[in-house]
Parts: sequence; structure tokens; C-alpha cells
Amino acid sequence: MKKILKWLGIILILVLLLGIGGVYFLFGSGGGDPAKLEVAAIDDETLQVIGEVDKKTGKEFLRALQEHPQIKTIKISSGGGDVDESIKIAKEIHNRKIELLIENYCFSSCLNYFVPAAAKTTIEP
Repeated sequence: MKKILKWLGIILILVLLLGIGGVYFLFGSGGGDPAKLEVAAIDDETLQVIGEVDKKTGKEFLRALQEHPQIKTIKISSGGGDVDESIKIAKEIHNRKIELLIENYCFSSCLNYFVPAAAKTTIEP
């Protein structure tokens, strides 16, 4: 009987943890803050990008690339973000043979998609 109660307790704890994890997965951390992304042309050939990519900011990133067809380098600090939007950006980086200069950090989608797509990647000290 003790064994059964022990296993029922373990199962109950697992169900509670999975339930909490499922709520977190479905509804996020509760903050709901949209990603923030700063995109600015430093000069004719360099685009400065700081922030995260989501559906909205990914479109801003692509629009900036389209508005500046002469861009050869992207200076970036990004924690990554939305996979689909990042893949679209990575395709543009690859097609245009743009170089990537990582200023502070490049995590998640930035590292997974932008770095392999770049013609060359440089990481600042």
C-alpha cells in the first residue's frame, strides 16, 4: 500500500509540473512584451541591429535590408527570436553575401540562422 501511495504521489507531482509547463508554453511567461529591435544604417554599407526578432520586428529587419540594397555588413547583438522570420532574414543575408559582425552576443535564431548564412562572421572581443 505504501508503494502505491508513493507512486501516486510521484505521478501527481509529474502531472502538476507538466500542467504548469503546459500553461507556460501556451501563454508565455505572463509578460507578453513584444520583442524590441533597433535597426539603423550606420553608413552606406553597414546596418546596426540590436534586439530580438518576432513577426513584427522581422519584417522591420527585412524592410531595412530592402531599403539599403548596398549593405555589405550587419553589426548585430541579438538574443534571436522567431524561427520563421529569422530564416527569411538569413536567406536575404545569404543571397546578398552579407558579412556579420557580432558585437556583444548572438544567441538562438541569430546563431542558428544568421551566422551560417553570412558570407563571413566576425566576433568582436
